[in-house]
Amino acid sequence: MNAWKPLIPTLICAMANSVAVADELTDAARQSVDCLALEVQQERLECLEANADVLRSILTLMDQDKSEPEWARAPAREDPVTQGAEETVPIWARVLGGGSYDDQANEIEIVVTRILKNNVGRHYFVTEDGMEWRQTIAGYVEPPKSLPVKAKITRSLTGNPTLRFEDGTDGAYKVRREK
Repeated sequence: MNAWKPLIPTLICAMANSVAVADELTDAARQSVDCLALEVQQERLECLEANADVLRSILTLMDQDKSEPEWARAPAREDPVTQGAEETVPIWARVLGGGSYDDQANEIEIVVTRILKNNVGRHYFVTEDGMEWRQTIAGYVEPPKSLPVKAKITRSLTGNPTLRFEDGTDGAYKVRREK
């Protein structure tokens, strides 16, 4: 049973995801260590079983806390393709092309509601109507003054979309529609 003693601090660090749960987990671990010091085997077993119930309830609380936090959840929206919104978007700005590029507008106006950054350094721009645009060249993005912000996506001569914020911040970012 002494083989578990060195693992208790590791378990505490690995499983504790909040200060309150960490304190409860630390207390239960200390009580388990105290139980191991008992000489009478029956008393030691009863003490460990009592602490097992405490640890089980703490782990249940920790499993409930693993859900995504409220601020990280994106608002639920229907896919623009199913809403018929794709028909108003120029062909070059659609996820799946198709059709003729003749008589298509060379720019669209959007409202960016979220800007996310992945581990590689690419930024994702999420619009209020559910479109998601990915920065094609990883690099610095000068953040707008506030969100949501109006932006324009223009198609260059070579057909590459470029996003620019309309709040006065400098910078043009090559993007690609992801969603």
